[in-house]
Amino acid sequence: MNRDLGPNGTRADRPGLLRERAGFGLVLALILCAGLAWLALSLGSSERAAARLAWREQMRIRTELALDAVLAQTLAARASLDVAEDPTGPPRPRLDPGLARKLRMGGLIVTRVPGEGGIGDILVRMRVMAANGLIDLNIASPQVLDAFYAAQGLSGAAIAIERDALLDWTDHDDEPRSFGLEAPAYRAMGLPEPGNRPLRSVAELAWVHTRSAPIRNRLAEMATIWGSTRVNPLSAPLPVLASLLGESAARRLIDLRSQPGMEASGLDATGLIASAPSGSEALLDSAQSPMVLIIGQAIGPGPSVVPLRLVAHLPQQAQERVVIVARSRSAVGQGLLAAQSQAEREAWRMGLQQAQYENGWR
Repeated sequence: MNRDLGPNGTRADRPGLLRERAGFGLVLALILCAGLAWLALSLGSSERAAARLAWREQMRIRTELALDAVLAQTLAARASLDVAEDPTGPPRPRLDPGLARKLRMGGLIVTRVPGEGGIGDILVRMRVMAANGLIDLNIASPQVLDAFYAAQGLSGAAIAIERDALLDWTDHDDEPRSFGLEAPAYRAMGLPEPGNRPLRSVAELAWVHTRSAPIRNRLAEMATIWGSTRVNPLSAPLPVLASLLGESAARRLIDLRSQPGMEASGLDATGLIASAPSGSEALLDSAQSPMVLIIGQAIGPGPSVVPLRLVAHLPQQAQERVVIVARSRSAVGQGLLAAQSQAEREAWRMGLQQAQYENGWR
């Protein structure tokens, strides 16, 4: 039966049909309006999210630029400490004695870069350390390695096992030392063979087979591949000095080099070595290294945090320039930015145990 026709063949129910169709159309219109509203909200939310991401990226770029600007100033200031002023060039700005001490001894340098256009300031924290303030994994003297292992509680043959394992990995021959390991021993244990070359980064220390992984990790915390045979007491952090001289002797040296007016009194690395315990001459080096390690961090609006790790070669003559040897923006090593109190030293040590070093930055 045609629904458009009534019982007598008329169209008596057409108004009801129209109402039914009108209701259906209203439902469709409501669904369409709801869909459009949802789409508008989604588009607005996406636009807001994109705007937030763009703003954060802009803040990150501004923070990086501020970090690079402070880095350039810091490197120039540090280089000026070791290079005589060029008489034919423009006069060099005089450094504040406190800043000069921090630059030479690894002190924490904090710089606030003013914001622009109503945007907040950027805080830059940076620590500059001479590379020979750490233990060099490739060329450290056996005396330095033995002193480090002894400070970890080892003695006698246990020290020789740890030391010879490192020396055999980095030397250029296949002849094992008395307590060392070469390729046959590594193959027998199913381990990659030793490199028989210098380590290219602190991370490669993990490939050296030793009996004590925790001690190897502690060595990595205090090590570099850019240092010298001994350690410079003028720039070495407290944990490094303590690992060589003992806690009390290390703190005495830290106190001596932290005294105001130390430079004016003529107390330099040689004087610090003379103040160290007898026999320290074999562990400590008075020479300044041209290689420096810089650990930094910039915190900008957002917050936008940009970490920095860098190795640089300082000029030795007025005509030379600073050379960036390695750079990474990884956050590893940020604990070195903290003041080296006893509690912070422990936090620094524990934090770096979990770190993965790369790019040979140390």
